[in-house]
Amino acid sequence: MNPRYPCRSFSPQLAGWDRIGHFREDSVRVQHKLFKSTFKSWDSMCEEAAKFASSIGKERLINISVTGEQGGQGVVFVWYWD
Repeated sequence: MNPRYPCRSFSPQLAGWDRIGHFREDSVRVQHKLFKSTFKSWDSMCEEAAKFASSIGKERLINISVTGEQGGQGVVFVWYWD
């Protein structure tokens, strides 16, 4: 683990910074994939989101967030670098 970047999955190059500390305009962008349903169970939606997150790899994964909306609709966001 690099002491300058204590988070294991953080990579300055992956986050858009070059080796000398300048941000690259042509760098990767933050993307998201939305999993949403009124009829699926939370377990099913989370399983789908986890499968997608695993497929993109931990180096690209930023975060997974969940929320419930009125009417019983569940929403899971997978945020990642692309």
